Amino acid sequence: MQVLAEEYTASSMAADIEDGRMAAADDLLAIESIFDQIGEMFDRIEAFRKQLEARVRSTLRVCT
Repeated sequence: MQVLAEEYTASSMAADIEDGRMAAADDLLAIESIFDQIGEMFDRIEAFRKQLEARVRSTLRVCT
């Protein structure tokens, strides 16, 4: 966190090291939240895929 805080300060994204530390922590939490949302979307896609495959199998059984 110290290195991130220093980089935030050096790049003028924060006024001082403490602000940089807080900004870095906030950004890391936002990134974590986005990855959680992506994981949830993959879970939904997987569930939809399974449902679709079941429908296709059912349709093929009826047609044959």
